[in-house]
Amino acid sequence: MMWAGTACRTITPAAPAHLAGYAARWDKTPSTWVHDELYAKTLYLKNKETTLLLMSVDLCELPQAQALQHRIARRCGVQHVLIAATHTHSGPYTVRTQSQPDDFDATWYAWACDQMEEAAVEAVTSPFPARLGAAQTDVPEVGKNRRAGATITDPALTVLCIWDQENAVRALWLNYACHCTILDGNSFAISADYPGYLYQQLGAQYPRALVLFTNGAAGDINIGYSSDASALGETMAFRSFETAERMAAILSERTSGLLSGLTPWESPPLRVLPFTARLPLKPNRPSSDDLLRQIEKVQETIDSARTPDEKRTAAIRKIYLQSLLDTLALAGEGSICEAPSLVIQLGHLMLITTPTELFCEVGLALKQHIAAPLLSAVVGYAGGYVGYLPTAQAMQVGGYEAEVSPFDVDAADHFVRAAAQALQSFN
Repeated sequence: MMWAGTACRTITPAAPAHLAGYAARWDKTPSTWVHDELYAKTLYLKNKETTLLLMSVDLCELPQAQALQHRIARRCGVQHVLIAATHTHSGPYTVRTQSQPDDFDATWYAWACDQMEEAAVEAVTSPFPARLGAAQTDVPEVGKNRRAGATITDPALTVLCIWDQENAVRALWLNYACHCTILDGNSFAISADYPGYLYQQLGAQYPRALVLFTNGAAGDINIGYSSDASALGETMAFRSFETAERMAAILSERTSGLLSGLTPWESPPLRVLPFTARLPLKPNRPSSDDLLRQIEKVQETIDSARTPDEKRTAAIRKIYLQSLLDTLALAGEGSICEAPSLVIQLGHLMLITTPTELFCEVGLALKQHIAAPLLSAVVGYAGGYVGYLPTAQAMQVGGYEAEVSPFDVDAADHFVRAAAQALQSFN
């Protein structure tokens, strides 16, 4: 017998908040209005052998997730807790960064963590007999590879459905690889981005269901625009609430189509195996002091630039340096960053979780280690956050993600090998 519990808490700031995710908003005003609420949504699953609590939070990232997961596990008596950020760039800072230290609101963050804990308690203490099923379909119309000349994406939309004994849909968990950055750095509205519309659209169709979203291997995937232009705040008319609603409608329609033919699994297994990927950090990386000196020098170049192109090039370089300053702090000292991860089996669905922002090509490489007929999905921004995890080829080519990543050129290969070993021992 499988049991499930669900709960939801609002984590929207009550006061204006500085929004994370875009360099274009650095040194700017905080949020000016709330377009849609931010949520912490919890799905609790248990059988005779295992207890698992999955939480999706509408935040850019949650670097301190491990501490909160341990806190929830202790209070609720759950074996495995995973908190995954949706990666919306229209939510508050969740950590004090070196580049923007005053934008972190510690009071709001403490309250939001309390809300997450209370959502976990409610889900664990109100379980119901449940049935599970999952399905996948490709949705190539939404996610695009944002790197110049690149076309590879992971178009898979994964849907996990939870029914109660009366056949009512009680929870829908969606996983899809695409940055929650349809709204750009010129927006000062608090929003979950396109997942906010998913919650509304699917919630209207399945009124008893809690709709959760987690992002996939989305490090190089958005709806089709340059990361440099986005970082600079260049205006792109198509990055709007209307576009977010339209993209969500495509995913909602495909989800409904999957559910129309989906049947529950018979006696699905629930198994979880933690593993830690030891990822090499960049050798000879600069110290914080070195980066601050470089940032100061680049600012002088910006101030003295004679042409718009010179100013733009220097401005991009400054953003890279400031972003690297922040990600190096998250990855820690030494030569290795330990990335706590999970392999999860939910019936015929296998999940690999990671605290990195991995490229879609890395996610596809992970999926190759899971054989059909099992379904597979990668959950990024989960269990913490330690930065971009590009492919070795991307690291050699360069560009925003490679420049600001704390990792060495072959770190993605290390993660894939660690996950493959975990899958082997899991089986």
